Amino acid sequence: EAKAAATFKAQIEKLQQERDEFQRMVIGNQ
Repeated sequence: EAKAAATFKAQIEKLQQERDEFQRMVIGNQ
C-alpha cells in the first residue's frame, strides 16, 4: 500500500509539473 501511495504521489507531482510548464508556455505566448 505504501508503494501504491508513492506511485500516486509521483503521478500527481508529474501532472503538476506538466501543468506548470503549460501555464508558462501560455503566459509566454501572450
